[in-house]
Amino acid sequence: MAYCALCNKQIGFFTSMSTAIPNDSNSPAYNVCPECSKLTKDLAGAAKKGDRITFEIHERKIREISKNQDAANELITYFGSKINAEKAAEQKQLFTEQMAYMQKLRDIPVTTTDLKEPYEVLGPVFFNTTNKGVFSSAFTKLCEKYTKEPYSVLVKRPGGESIQTGEFGSFLLSLFDLGGGYEGSVGQWQFDDAYYYSIAELKLRCAEMGGDAVVGMSMDFDLDTNNAAAFYLQMHGTAVKLK
Repeated sequence: MAYCALCNKQIGFFTSMSTAIPNDSNSPAYNVCPECSKLTKDLAGAAKKGDRITFEIHERKIREISKNQDAANELITYFGSKINAEKAAEQKQLFTEQMAYMQKLRDIPVTTTDLKEPYEVLGPVFFNTTNKGVFSSAFTKLCEKYTKEPYSVLVKRPGGESIQTGEFGSFLLSLFDLGGGYEGSVGQWQFDDAYYYSIAELKLRCAEMGGDAVVGMSMDFDLDTNNAAAFYLQMHGTAVKLK
């Protein structure tokens, strides 16, 4: 006579016996009933796919029916470590691919004039941003995007780096200088960042259209001095594909 290692139901004479996760030779081996065998296999399948939501659903089911929490914990911990390792490897591979892609897009020419090389016009590209907002703004989100990899790779500056949103030094500066750059006020670093980040956005949109360059880039920079010195930037150009 035998009992399921998880739910403690009798298995053997009139109930078929199954081994948990027979396809994984490294997993903990327990004699379980068919129902618990299916749950553990579903758990293993979710881990293999990297589906954490489904994994957690099966984890809760196993914990609910299990009379042997030690066995349940061992199985869940084992496959939980697998999903973490697999997801980490997957995320690392994805990040490597994104970095390589951004390095490629970094060299897309964005020019205010024309190109000498023959090209095919794909269509206009446009981007706009503003720092108008009380606690956050489109510009704040833009800074958060381009101060982190992989998107930071896209930003090309002719000189040194400027003060970035969220830095403590910028906050201290704003305490002593109303033009220092806090949200709702316009400082020189905001003009610079808005300009270079918007160029990066044009590169992204050009690439989405299958383009190789942006020609005829122009911009409109408006300052709303009546509304806490908010600014509005619009930038546009023409995406082209070199022949």
